[in-house]
Amino acid sequence: MKQHGIIDNKDAQTLSRRQRWLAIVPAVAATIVYCGGLLAAMLDPSLIAVGIQGEAWEARHQQEVRDYTMILRRARRLSAPRLARSVIGYVDNDAELPYELVLLSFTPLKATGEHPRILIVGGVHGHEIAGAEAALKFAEELAKRPTRYSELEIDVIPVLNPWGWEHGSRYNSGGMDINRDFGSSRTVEAGLFRSFIRRSMPYDLVIDLHETYKSGYFLYDYSFPPDRHVWNTYRAIIGLSDKPLENDYRESMYRTNNGILRISRLPAHLNRLSGRLSLDGFMALRRTKRLYVIETPLGDTFIDRLRLQLRTIHAIIAEYQT
Repeated sequence: MKQHGIIDNKDAQTLSRRQRWLAIVPAVAATIVYCGGLLAAMLDPSLIAVGIQGEAWEARHQQEVRDYTMILRRARRLSAPRLARSVIGYVDNDAELPYELVLLSFTPLKATGEHPRILIVGGVHGHEIAGAEAALKFAEELAKRPTRYSELEIDVIPVLNPWGWEHGSRYNSGGMDINRDFGSSRTVEAGLFRSFIRRSMPYDLVIDLHETYKSGYFLYDYSFPPDRHVWNTYRAIIGLSDKPLENDYRESMYRTNNGILRISRLPAHLNRLSGRLSLDGFMALRRTKRLYVIETPLGDTFIDRLRLQLRTIHAIIAEYQT
């Protein structure tokens, strides 16, 4: 009987080990496939370029030629007891004057003790104009109501890609996608942001504002652990606005689920190795606890995209405070 009991225990241990291995096989297989794709990209220089280097801007890329000084004028008009303006750096575009990357900083009204720190970034891709406008509108709203979020420290970069914003282009003046360059800083814009982050970290919450060619609205969530309350709040905002949630977008092994694209830090590590690290991957690797990317469909009306970007920003901050 004793010997029989020993055999049963061994069998149970073997079965338990098999179950554990079977549980991790899908994750291991997905990782191998993902790494294989990255390795293929690394072996093909045409696939790892940040953008199309030296690509000339053509009229076909143009949505609308804008004047970036309009952004600077609006930023300089802002006035509030807790607001400070500064410049995180300059981007030389071979014009008469370089572009200023403006930073709008709202300090807590009671400057005692530690305060949660929030960063909002817009205009990484210049043609995604609702995100840039939402970042600036948010700063303007906060300047008018300085007591709102009075216990938070909030930094806003309205436009990180000024040339792209002026020319309605995803790329910068050198034909580079800066949102694939936060691992190496071959672009000036990414380098300035990385230097700024080294001086400014840590942030407790980061919100990056983007737009998409997909037909629905969705939210990237890089947070660890994920906050499903934010997911429910976001879905309610979009649903009440009678807008579609995106369910057909894939990024490597991940897929949107009812408007939410939940991403772990693994792709950020791999993208850093391949030279295609995004701003959000860069911030994820710096262990930002709450990190979201808002995506609004470019095919929708501008005013609706802007309205829902702003509502989502406020909802995420309000959820963070609870």
